[in-house]
Amino acid sequence: MEEKRLKAYFEREATALLARSTSDPDGFRAYFTSHDPRDEEILGLLAISTMSARFPLRGRFPTPLEALAALSAPTRAEICDRFRQKLKTSVT
Repeated sequence: MEEKRLKAYFEREATALLARSTSDPDGFRAYFTSHDPRDEEILGLLAISTMSARFPLRGRFPTPLEALAALSAPTRAEICDRFRQKLKTSVT
């Protein structure tokens, strides 16, 4: 159950990150026009962007970075795949 909540949280944050990035022509979107982002790049963006966000599971994980690291590899891969899909549809 906790994995599901964390996955939903990070997917929402990824969507919000993409929405915020539309106003920054020199941001990460420009960098990703030349290549698909690697999982590590996506996870790094999420880790940085969620550091100051309201984190619903702070009682279980001190920081969003630790929660992101606690997710299983398949779940992190799903989040990254969904991010890439949304990135492609929002650019075209």
